Amino acid sequence: MINQASKKFAYFGFTKNYLLIAEVIHGKHIVNTQRIPLDIKSVKIKQTAITKQYVIDISFKNSSPCRITASPKVLMIDSQKVNLPLFLEHLNNISPNTVNTNLKNISGQKIRKQYFNFTILCFFTVFLTIFAVMITMSFVGRFYFEAMIKVLPLMAVAFGICLTPLIFLSLLNKFMFGKIIGVIDENGIHLENDYIRLADIESVTYSPRTPRRYRVVHTFATIKTSKYDVDVLHFSLYALRYIKKQNPDIKIKLDKDGKDEILYFFYMPIIYAIIFSAVAYLVGRI
Repeated sequence: MINQASKKFAYFGFTKNYLLIAEVIHGKHIVNTQRIPLDIKSVKIKQTAITKQYVIDISFKNSSPCRITASPKVLMIDSQKVNLPLFLEHLNNISPNTVNTNLKNISGQKIRKQYFNFTILCFFTVFLTIFAVMITMSFVGRFYFEAMIKVLPLMAVAFGICLTPLIFLSLLNKFMFGKIIGVIDENGIHLENDYIRLADIESVTYSPRTPRRYRVVHTFATIKTSKYDVDVLHFSLYALRYIKKQNPDIKIKLDKDGKDEILYFFYMPIIYAIIFSAVAYLVGRI
């Protein structure tokens, strides 16, 4: 089960009025139990193409949405071969509607997963590092300043040739291709398994870091409403501007734990440049 910023393993079941959850560690020890009222607003069930993993997004009327994932290993357990299909069938039966939202067909500003930002940052880091090392080597006499002046324009041209396609693809990624995370219109935010009215949003907290619930580096945003909080994976910075444009009263915040990582990305080129320059200086003195 994925709920907000935590990743937990659990057993699930139903009573007439509740979804039962038993959180476990090491596959056997129950550490916590929960009963969530079945005030279900919508359910979306899909199976991934490659891993064949079931992903179940449940949206409730008066509490936070949650995500349940079931890997193919679950079906290797004899009892679960029967239980999982029955669980999915019952979940569909008690849901008022099963969501099959196609975000491509919704009018509004589409928020897409960004693929090239980190690569562009790496290019700037490499260029700045090489430039700093060349300056240091010329300072210690291992690389003549006149030669560096001749080489630097060529290096800048090569850097520009490599970087221009990435910047172009990044712009296309923003407006034309890439997985659509959500759609913002004048009334609210459409997500795969939910719809949030702008009038209900109290604040949006941007988190440029890796939450514990996922194993890949990404960003996400926590949308706080009057009833519950929603974490939106791969949320982009430019989406915050569209939200603020539609409703200036919404507070935009930066997650406290993510501030250090933002500073790291700003300082990373300088840090690497200093390290390699120091090494070049020491080598030059030998």
